[in-house]
Amino acid sequence: MTSDIGRRRELAAQEQSAVYQERREALMKAAAETFREQGLDGASLIDIARRAGLDRASLYYYVGSKEELYRTVVESVVRRNLEQVQAVLSGAGTGAEKLAEMIRRLMRSYAEHYPHLFIYLAEDFGRQGPTRRQGRSSAKVAETQSWRAELSTVGDQYYAAVRDIVAEGFRDGSLSSPLSAGIVAHGVIGMVSWGHRWFDPAGRSTAEEIAEGFAQMVLDGLSPTS
Repeated sequence: MTSDIGRRRELAAQEQSAVYQERREALMKAAAETFREQGLDGASLIDIARRAGLDRASLYYYVGSKEELYRTVVESVVRRNLEQVQAVLSGAGTGAEKLAEMIRRLMRSYAEHYPHLFIYLAEDFGRQGPTRRQGRSSAKVAETQSWRAELSTVGDQYYAAVRDIVAEGFRDGSLSSPLSAGIVAHGVIGMVSWGHRWFDPAGRSTAEEIAEGFAQMVLDGLSPTS
């Protein structure tokens, strides 16, 4: 991967030609499917290139590394979800209404960005210890650890926003639980996020139907009158 390739990739991205965009979208789709099947560490650029109908040398024309490809696939969606839940938190409504809306938006995002969110959720960004694999340079290891930490921080911010929604519900009386707002938030996020193991946009239940069912289940359990 030479500096010439890097410059060509930058120029191609700036040109945004139809052919370039078409091939890049095919690459993103192939990467998302491969990452979901094999995980970040298990996937290889060779597998991704083959799936996208490219040779490995051509792949570097569109992306610089597997980590860059992974980040491109998931980061924009993950950050958009954080913006969504923060918007719900700062918006109108009771804590209970906001919690239900948060569930709806996350399930809607699952369906709209399938399987990108599944890839993100399947990775353990809070894990400790080295992420070095054989043949990877110290610089590449540091880069991987850096963006793992960055995405982990995004996850922490998402959790904090949900926790604050639950806490608001406790204060306004629309939600009630003997558990802390933090534990309830972890439970709700875990319930919805586990969908990365089973949700299928083409399945019997739509994301909207699942969201409404989950919201009813959560709100019934947290109702002050239950």
